[in-house]
Amino acid sequence: LSSGTLSPSSQTINYGATATTINGTAATGGYSYPTYSYQWYSSPDNVNWTTISGATGQNYSPGILYTPTWFYRKVTETHTSSTASTSHVPVYVLPQLSCSLSPTSQTITYGQYATTITSSVSGGNGSYSYAWKSSPDGSSWTSTGVATANYSPGNLGTTTYYQLIASSNGATCTSSPSHVTVNHLPTGTLSVTSTTPSGNGTIN
Repeated sequence: LSSGTLSPSSQTINYGATATTINGTAATGGYSYPTYSYQWYSSPDNVNWTTISGATGQNYSPGILYTPTWFYRKVTETHTSSTASTSHVPVYVLPQLSCSLSPTSQTITYGQYATTITSSVSGGNGSYSYAWKSSPDGSSWTSTGVATANYSPGNLGTTTYYQLIASSNGATCTSSPSHVTVNHLPTGTLSVTSTTPSGNGTIN
């Protein structure tokens, strides 16, 4: 009895993504007029295995995964009750992508330079791309055109919010905003309430 083979032999997906269907070739041999039944199994560590309820087809679709998982298929030839199992195929899941900004807020006086906003990005495949956006109110966002890990707002005249979108292996995360509050110096007024001439001059 030959169990058949599984394809792909391994795959790597993003956290929370849908794994590709694992296709199995048909079993062969085991009897002159064989009849086969299939059962799929899964494991979080390639050691401890669990029967997948209802997974009795030639192929198997793992669906959405959040942790690395191994799979194999066992075939039974029903006339002889002989069994054979395929090799184990892993679905590796990358760590969840996350991103944050520091400082989350700062206050400057009009005309001052804001502190550089630094990002902390983790997860994914370890290779990241960056896109910064700004907003006057924290809801309407415009691209800044900056694509570096950190962002220097520079000299600001009005309160501004900043947001980072980080990407890795096709997955994206959006940070919570970092806002820079700009305080304006108070403006004074000068008023003259009366004049008192002095000296020997004349007032025309």
